[in-house]
Amino acid sequence: ADGVVQILLANGQELCSGSLLNNTAQDYRPFILTAFHCIDIGADTAYQSGFLDQNEIGQAEEWLVRFRFRHTTCGGGTIANGFTYDDTHFRAAWRPTDFALVELEDNIISDIYSVGTKVWLGWDRTGNTPSSGVYIHHPSGDVMKYANDQTSLLETNYGGTTSGQNYWYSQIDVGTLEGGSSGSP
Repeated sequence: ADGVVQILLANGQELCSGSLLNNTAQDYRPFILTAFHCIDIGADTAYQSGFLDQNEIGQAEEWLVRFRFRHTTCGGGTIANGFTYDDTHFRAAWRPTDFALVELEDNIISDIYSVGTKVWLGWDRTGNTPSSGVYIHHPSGDVMKYANDQTSLLETNYGGTTSGQNYWYSQIDVGTLEGGSSGSP
């Protein structure tokens, strides 16, 4: 949960979720993984185009990223001490898998106010089928919530990709996803 973030988009009205992601160099660069459609906001049209223009990338570089927006205890009513960073650098995005990667402008590893309160998340390339799944996200901009898939995830080639790359398909059994959950791990 300490690697999950809430993202306030540049328009100040829309939210997404994301995660602080480590890289193979394990050098703690502050990469934030989120959803492609959080950047593809359709600035030129009423619909997302599937392509990013300079305006959309520029707006993504003005995001606010908030850590620890959650209750101090499960089911509690007190909000934890969180912290927010502004400005990111666009690094990569790809529509077919709905991923986007930005990097925080600030060197957050040396931020004395948040030491010990952030975790860089990793990943597993073994190909082993997960026996369940947990979503950690900010539905409708709310404090951090959890949702669960209590069954084994299914492998799929969602979207009909022919690249030979498959993806895990997860169906929520407990909880909900809402606007603001997009991009969550």
